[in-house]
Amino acid sequence: MTQATVLLLLKVIDGALFAMEHAPALMAKWRGHISKIKKMIEENRDPTPEEWAEVDATAQSQTDALRAVVDQDNG
Repeated sequence: MTQATVLLLLKVIDGALFAMEHAPALMAKWRGHISKIKKMIEENRDPTPEEWAEVDATAQSQTDALRAVVDQDNG
């Protein structure tokens, strides 16, 4: 196994550990959003601008966190 292969393996393991470490918090946020969406459906209403902004902010923060891991691996 070459040094480059070992480094690649370490990056993969590091990315997997990051995902496992942060997955519970990320999943909890999305479960909260899903619960709110189900309630909106039951109430037969559209989301408020504030509700849309909250979902967008969560999606953006998760995208940013994943992008940082990818950028670190490519750096």
